[in-house]
Amino acid sequence: MNKYIMCSLTRLRTCGEVLSDITPHASTLLSGPGYHDGGLERVNPKQDFAFVVLHQLNFKKRDNSWTWFLTQLKVAIGESDGLVFISDRHPSIQKGVATIFLRATYGACYWHVGQNLRNRFKSKGANTLFNQAAEAYKLSKFRSKFAELERRHPHVHEYLSNQVGIEKWARSMFVGERYNIMTTNIVEALNSTLKRAREYPLLLLLDSIVEKMVEWFNKRREKAQNLTSPLTPECDRQLRHVWGEAGTLTPIQINTNEWVIRGEGYDAVVDLQQMTCTCKKFELEKLPCEHALRAAGEIGENKFYECCSIYYSASYWRIAYEESVYPFPSQSDWEISDDIGEVVVLPPELKQQRKRGRPRTNRYRSSGEFPKRKHKCTKCGEEGHYQKKCPQGMFERRDD
Repeated sequence: MNKYIMCSLTRLRTCGEVLSDITPHASTLLSGPGYHDGGLERVNPKQDFAFVVLHQLNFKKRDNSWTWFLTQLKVAIGESDGLVFISDRHPSIQKGVATIFLRATYGACYWHVGQNLRNRFKSKGANTLFNQAAEAYKLSKFRSKFAELERRHPHVHEYLSNQVGIEKWARSMFVGERYNIMTTNIVEALNSTLKRAREYPLLLLLDSIVEKMVEWFNKRREKAQNLTSPLTPECDRQLRHVWGEAGTLTPIQINTNEWVIRGEGYDAVVDLQQMTCTCKKFELEKLPCEHALRAAGEIGENKFYECCSIYYSASYWRIAYEESVYPFPSQSDWEISDDIGEVVVLPPELKQQRKRGRPRTNRYRSSGEFPKRKHKCTKCGEEGHYQKKCPQGMFERRDD
């Protein structure tokens, strides 16, 4: 069997509906990209994961693999109007989402889009303007930065508008609720965690994934049970940090729910009942901005927590990890039904012989994604250290 899916349905139902992409990497089995791991990222700091192992040889089979996975995912979690997919613009993922999740919204990881800009155009200053436009909360600021990008780098503007799609990478133009999920960092972190396990045979790989899930779920369950704050730890820390900035603002009450918050160079209007602010950060991230916190502070501390989305609450965090994850039983204890036991599983067809040399173990990087630069010693010429920490130089100093 060359297709698997493993997911936690409880976590899929209790966390915000933002799904992060599945990043490809190489396999030690056969040739070419043999495995895919799938990460589903939810509202920070609640993460969820579903895994699928797929073998793919060409684009047609790659599309079929993603279609199969997304079909299984739809069976597991259903479909809703608030569902959002964030990926690195993998064409097979885009096709699958558009075909299977008809009511979902698709967005692009703006970090990967920025890397593509560096690789394609190499325009000085273009990425800075792109980042400012992508991260802008207010539509007016986005239009200002994007207009400047069009004036200085028209070819980059044309690529982002027509080939990528503004609504996929710009926070202020996105149709849907992606909260603060602008990148696919959680998938990259997961790739790093499973870097060594990916070299294992298939069953050992799955065992390693399950063991890691057992460890993570147990740690987070214990942490959630001992939590005293109404919010998750990360959101609680973020609110406390923002409150330090809100202390310098001046609140003016308009009515029971609306306030004018005056600051340095900008006056914001906050509606605590509708959970909106003219800075747009409050309604886009579903977490109070400094203006909303200043207005809520005039009412009472409990109002802080009422302004947060329920997906940031500690109660939802506890529900997400209340079920346990169990490791696979020993293969000798497996109970296989007759209809499954009679299935003959054939290896995938290989149209070309594997290339010579050791099979690659590192994942394939997305277009425009560059590896980290390694430091090279000017004394011995080897990578990984500077001249001051060169082992050769240390031995010479000892001899002196």
